Amino acid sequence: MEEYGLILNLHGESPPGDDITILDAEEIFLPTLFDLHRRFPRLHIVLEHCTTATAVEAVKACGPNVVGTINPHHMLIIIIDDWANDLFNYCKHVAKLPADRLALITTTASGNPKFFLGTDSAPHALSAKRGGGDGMGKCAAEVFTQLHATQLVLEAFEGIMEKGILKSEALSKDVLTGFLGEF
Repeated sequence: MEEYGLILNLHGESPPGDDITILDAEEIFLPTLFDLHRRFPRLHIVLEHCTTATAVEAVKACGPNVVGTINPHHMLIIIIDDWANDLFNYCKHVAKLPADRLALITTTASGNPKFFLGTDSAPHALSAKRGGGDGMGKCAAEVFTQLHATQLVLEAFEGIMEKGILKSEALSKDVLTGFLGEF
C-alpha cells in the first residue's frame, strides 16, 4: 500500500476481549497506529471517527500522512449516558466523556488539516437497531446523520459558543470549509 500510494482506512479499535471494552478499545488500539506509522512512514493512514482526546493527540503526534476523521454525532453526543439508553445514538466507536467531546470540537475548530468530516452514517432498519427481527440480537451500531451532517457540525459549534468555550470569530469560513470537505 505504501509503495502504490494507497490509503489505509482504520476503524481504530482493538477487538473486544477479557480486558478490552467498547469504552477503551480505541485507546488500546493507538499503539498499533504508532507501530504501523513507524514501520511504514510513507503510508497514508486515516484513523476513522476519532472519539477521544487521546486519539486526537495520537493523530497529531504522527507524521503528516496520518489523519483522522471526526463525526458530527460524536461532537453532539455529550457523554456515555446519551447513547447507553438510546439505541439511535449507539455507534462504534462510542462517545465517551465530556472532555473527549470538547477535544473533538476544539480540534475541529482549530483548522488543523489533519482532521476532517467523517459521517460513518448508516441507515439501519428500525428492526436492526432494536436487535434484529426478534429483538433478541445485538443492536446495529452507527447513527444515520448523512442528510444533516453539516447542520449537526454547526449545531455542535453553536452549543460550545453558547457556553463561552469557543468564540465565534474562531470559526472562519476557511476552517469550516476545510473541515467539511477541503481537508
